[in-house]
Amino acid sequence: MRKKWTGLWFILPSLIGTAAFVIVPFFASIGYAFTKGTGKAEFAGLANFRELFANDAYRLAVKNTLLFILEGVPLLVILGLLLGIALAGSRFSFQRWAILIPMALPTAAALLGWQAVFGENGPLNRLIQLCGGTTVDFFTGGFARETLAFFFLVKNVGYMAVIFAGAVSSLPKEYGEAFALDSGSKTRYVWHIILPSVRGMVLFVCVLSLMYSFQIFREAYGLYGDRPPQEAYMLQHFMNNNFYKLNYQRLSTAALLLVLGISAVLAVFLWRQEKISAEEGM
Repeated sequence: MRKKWTGLWFILPSLIGTAAFVIVPFFASIGYAFTKGTGKAEFAGLANFRELFANDAYRLAVKNTLLFILEGVPLLVILGLLLGIALAGSRFSFQRWAILIPMALPTAAALLGWQAVFGENGPLNRLIQLCGGTTVDFFTGGFARETLAFFFLVKNVGYMAVIFAGAVSSLPKEYGEAFALDSGSKTRYVWHIILPSVRGMVLFVCVLSLMYSFQIFREAYGLYGDRPPQEAYMLQHFMNNNFYKLNYQRLSTAALLLVLGISAVLAVFLWRQEKISAEEGM
């Protein structure tokens, strides 16, 4: 019993810090979601929620955030899986660490590089002009969300690939040898052997990718500040702007809805992962 609780002492400082600076302030802020924005706290019921749903900026932020997640997360999982399968068959370990470099780069330094590549006079626009096209404004010309999604993929695909490569490498070699006796198709081997074997890891990477998708705010804020193009206006922009305006009722209401939404998605993923683990244990 003593050994069971020994590890608690090692994580206790982290638990105390998380509780003091994240959990307790969040639960304390829930009260703002149900009170009026006056000097004297008055119960407002669901009035703050109705006002939030009627806000055009909030609806735009939710729409852009959902579209960004639907575009970026599936692509990140698929590309990470394909790259991970390729890395698992590689004899060199250097590639696994090299693809993590984009994730390790500071955001400011990475943005300078992206601005040089995708800028008006960058090599990409020069190539488009050589092919007879016109200059494309990747940052504000209607491609802002897609550009952020591309940054998201480049930054995180290496990390997801390393996770998948570890999962694929751990599969017994007998699987491949036995399958090779019946079929020499690598595509069928991936589809019938690798995918069913790592489906639990696929769900884990989906959850991880969803969490990382909310970190794109650093790139968006570094590029556009607090007034991004309409296509790149995310929930983090909405909350950040309301924080500066001291509109705590609207900020707390939006944060509560965001946490509830993420919790519901995570609950579905965890339920599905437990179901997969139970099926594999049978």
